[in-house]
Amino acid sequence: MELSGKTACVKEWLSDVLMAGNPFVAYRLPSQDQACGIIVSHTEPLNLEELTIGPLDGSFVVAPFDRSHENGWLLRGDEPAEVLGFSASPLALEAEKPFVSFLEEASSRKEYQHNFGRMMEALNRQEVDKVVLARRKRVDPISPDLLPLLFEHLCRAHPGAFVYMIDHPEMGCWMGASPEAFLKKEGPVVETVALAATRHPIEGKNKWDHKELEEQGLVSAFIDEVLEDFGLIDYERSGPETVDAGEMVHLKTTYSIKSDSLKTRMGQFMMALHPTPALCGLPKDEAFRLIKEGEGFSRQLYGGFLGPVSGNDFQFFVNIRCMKMSRKETFLYLGGGLTRESEEEKEWEETRLKARTLLRALHTVQKSFGNESPNLR
Repeated sequence: MELSGKTACVKEWLSDVLMAGNPFVAYRLPSQDQACGIIVSHTEPLNLEELTIGPLDGSFVVAPFDRSHENGWLLRGDEPAEVLGFSASPLALEAEKPFVSFLEEASSRKEYQHNFGRMMEALNRQEVDKVVLARRKRVDPISPDLLPLLFEHLCRAHPGAFVYMIDHPEMGCWMGASPEAFLKKEGPVVETVALAATRHPIEGKNKWDHKELEEQGLVSAFIDEVLEDFGLIDYERSGPETVDAGEMVHLKTTYSIKSDSLKTRMGQFMMALHPTPALCGLPKDEAFRLIKEGEGFSRQLYGGFLGPVSGNDFQFFVNIRCMKMSRKETFLYLGGGLTRESEEEKEWEETRLKARTLLRALHTVQKSFGNESPNLR
């Protein structure tokens, strides 16, 4: 992606574009010490199956979870992406992460129990082998004045994540810190991952139980099948290995494929993987139907993918650990994979664990301004 030659402060840049009301994208790639900002002047619908990368240089791709109604968007600016630096006096990162407790409405738990029961019935009838059940957690609206600080704090607190913020009239205002790569092309190599199974590090990083191993194995087997369908045999597979992801750890298997073998089929390959079984389930079509019928809300961008295109390369990430914000309310999107061995209490607690990535950052930012949310302690 072409970048401007100057560097602005990310907090000042975000404050200015939020004040002006311009559509924009800000993002920080994993392990980078600078962010990028695009003031969006052109928005185009994108048929992802026909995607060819070269002509998209300098753009940002956004794909929702539901590919049946919306395919994707291509966001561009009139100017090159601006390089955004971080402030010299950031909020302190705690050596020991404080426990952040938060309230849950009784109706939310009751709804989750009901939806969990419906999904388990489908699993036990063997309609699916895995399905991802998500929920939304509502928290108080976030003051626009805090959003630039929150974005920078997420970048510092989660250096290995893809951190982004989008404000656009067609999509709304979203922010997230995703630990999950979807598809990456860098020169001669295309890389994707099977990321699944979740636990708190205190439970141990290497003693995965049968349910967790099965869940990760299903995602890996799906990618193996897609590679076979595309006739791809010359690739490298490594893992599964345990990886840290903020407040939790996951199992990850990495696949490296020669990009020349997908030169004319990149879009088809991308859409064969999307939505990933880590966010949908298996068999994918049946799991997707259960999600549409059983969750009671639209996932919108949650569980989709997004990221920048630079020259003939790109980096796309699954949109998880994310929230949608408005002046009236903020919704966190939280999900977990269910198999026949799933237990409702454990799955509920997994969604609460995943909420802490954003809630801890929000707690830190609000506390620094003395206006802590009553939702958080």
